[in-house]
Amino acid sequence: QLVASAFPIEFLSNPLVYLLLNWCLFLEATGICAAAWFLAMIQKSIMGFQYDEVYIGTPEERAAKNFGDDPDKKSGNISYDAGVEDDDEDKV
Repeated sequence: QLVASAFPIEFLSNPLVYLLLNWCLFLEATGICAAAWFLAMIQKSIMGFQYDEVYIGTPEERAAKNFGDDPDKKSGNISYDAGVEDDDEDKV
């Protein structure tokens, strides 16, 4: 970018740079690289990710195994003091 901004005519008159620039503009026009879904699709195929139901089961399956959700807990509440004893606060 520094070279291109300092010498724009010389930079763009280079045939290799011109080809790479056209290739990049074409690739951007397709929208492939502009979307996170494309990278996620590649990562999913490489890593073998599956839906959560494969790992933890459906809500009905979890309830049947007595692994249902705890109705007393509210979603989104994080306990920041979990596992921290009073003595540990003095060490910080």
